[in-house]
Amino acid sequence: MEKLVIASIRKSAGKSSLCLGLGKALKQKLGYLKPLGDRLIYHEKHLWDYDSSLLARVFGLKDRPEEITLGFHHSKLRYMYDCESTGKKLREIAARVSEGKDLLLIEAART
Repeated sequence: MEKLVIASIRKSAGKSSLCLGLGKALKQKLGYLKPLGDRLIYHEKHLWDYDSSLLARVFGLKDRPEEITLGFHHSKLRYMYDCESTGKKLREIAARVSEGKDLLLIEAART
């Protein structure tokens, strides 16, 4: 399974659009992960990242949007996880969302 990280040096550069385009063009079984959400939406008592929700819906991913994102703000995450537990949690999420997939798209945070 291949992994591809999509990042940019500025916010709103089109990372999610690029993930959508790549996913449609490559026609492979996709996994998607956005460790740090930055477009928070609240829906049915759940915090979701808008981009995670969009990609999960478009590609029919079985993972719920709140399970694709570790958290939303780095300053809060710093108090929730230390370096070791952050790495462990990200590896767990990545293993789950990439199971049986050909490609794992990892979308970086806004900058």
